[in-house]
Amino acid sequence: KHVRWEAMSYFAEGKPGVDLMKVRAALDQFASGAKGLELSVFQDVARTGERLFDLSLLATVPDPNKYVEANLKQLIPQFEKHPELGSHRASYAVEQWLNFFSGVDGAEPMVRVVTARFGRPNLHVQVTEELLNHTTTRPVSEVRPVKQCILGTSVSGTGDTQGWLNVSLMPSVGSARLLFQMSGDTYSSTVGVNGPARIRSAGTTNFNGNKMVQLTRESFGTSPATFSAATQTQTKSVSSRVGGLVGMFVAPIARQRVAQQKRQAEAIASDLAERDLTDEFNRSVIEQVGIARGAFEHRVPLPFRRYRAEPRQLIFGTTSDDLSMEVLHAARGQLGAPDSPPPAPRRAMSLRLHQSGANNLAAMLLSGATLSQKKEDQPPKLSVVLPDWAKQLATRAQQRAATKPAKESKDDEEPEFKPWELTLRRGRPLSFEFVDGALEVSIHAAQLVSYDGDDRDTFDNWDIVVRFEPALVDGKWVLSRVGKIDALPTSFDPDEGKPLNSRYLPVRNNLIAVLNESVSREGLPQELPLRPIPLRDNRGELEAREVAAAGGWLTVGWDLVKYLGATGGVALTN
Repeated sequence: KHVRWEAMSYFAEGKPGVDLMKVRAALDQFASGAKGLELSVFQDVARTGERLFDLSLLATVPDPNKYVEANLKQLIPQFEKHPELGSHRASYAVEQWLNFFSGVDGAEPMVRVVTARFGRPNLHVQVTEELLNHTTTRPVSEVRPVKQCILGTSVSGTGDTQGWLNVSLMPSVGSARLLFQMSGDTYSSTVGVNGPARIRSAGTTNFNGNKMVQLTRESFGTSPATFSAATQTQTKSVSSRVGGLVGMFVAPIARQRVAQQKRQAEAIASDLAERDLTDEFNRSVIEQVGIARGAFEHRVPLPFRRYRAEPRQLIFGTTSDDLSMEVLHAARGQLGAPDSPPPAPRRAMSLRLHQSGANNLAAMLLSGATLSQKKEDQPPKLSVVLPDWAKQLATRAQQRAATKPAKESKDDEEPEFKPWELTLRRGRPLSFEFVDGALEVSIHAAQLVSYDGDDRDTFDNWDIVVRFEPALVDGKWVLSRVGKIDALPTSFDPDEGKPLNSRYLPVRNNLIAVLNESVSREGLPQELPLRPIPLRDNRGELEAREVAAAGGWLTVGWDLVKYLGATGGVALTN
């Protein structure tokens, strides 16, 4: 039912009179983000359906060759006016062309040229080794029983291990290589029994070990751990377990033998310690890497697969100072970045996001979605499924919106609530432009309806434009809304220098009034704070220290500003 099998089956069987719009809507359901759509059966049906849809759509064109030529001619002016496709109108025009001709036989060379020109990674994340060490370095503290057999002596007791775990980055291209290192000492108190002799000893084993972890898009792998250990012992006492005449001779003989075999016994103890530490370190790291891989799969490939929008590229890398991740998020018919990002700020963590990445992410989540609010005491409802992280962001936004600013006076009248409904454009619901120190967001409304009793105002194909600028307020970075919300017909391009057709002016003025009245009533904040990012185990927070928007790139740098201290040791056995 969710994927509308009826429309798909009619289409696949080639039955006459199939409505391609219904087929398109059915295909869109395969990319709706619902759980289960990541399964191969749905992915295969969607791929096959897209191919059949391409062929069916092309068959509706009387002369496909002329149609291709005409569309190519329309594209040339876009590249001439906007070589970098920095304008959201220009990039969308190219993406529409790219999406259609990705399914046309014979258009592959041109498609490859365009995707190569605008196919660089559009998201770059970088984390310093210092921050990684801050989040991973922790004490190792564990008391374990000791039970060994050394040179025929059964040894039992306890071992108290105290040490530290940290990580170093190893230079690597195409993967991230992290060397986990553990060092410390194990203090043992044991009793050895060999025949009638009892030997009480104390020992110290100094150890150093490491294990390499390699991160790629396909897997998080590990290499075998290696350990070196050196044990030194001190004999506390040697006694006999039997009395009488025999017992008088046991202790001196045992004392002499312990002294003679001390070096050999310590070497064996060192080997046993290396073996046990290696086994435990291998098990512990493999378990933690498995958990990390599961979290990565749950947060990145899985939800993106449900939207049929897996990143085209996802590349890890490391230098001796930083771990990086480069992502090209661009599905079929979508563009990546045209150029390399600006230099990364020297911060604990940095993000550089190209506007194409923001556009594509919004398209993945909100294509054709409807946002509506029917009652004042109910939050707006969204018609599409969001992944968990997007739900959390939406919840925070609603909580901020629910905190209305205080009225300046008792005489201030709150605008009357009017139900509304906003349907976003399919394919590109939102467009972002990061230029000249500002973030401009264009909300592409296929239809906006405002209800007033039985009356309704309907606005079709309008762009709602909101502009933000990064600003420091009380030492904290925020995105400050600049001016009033604007609105323009989707078909109007102000860059062409032509005035807006007069027939649109009354509608535009009415829409702007409706939008700004709604913003005033909802109490939407003038400033959107860039909230600190909490680190696990109360290890502090990352706070934005640098925000810039220029040349199509948004750059944010965070530093560690508060450290609450470690919460305790981590046992090797978990």
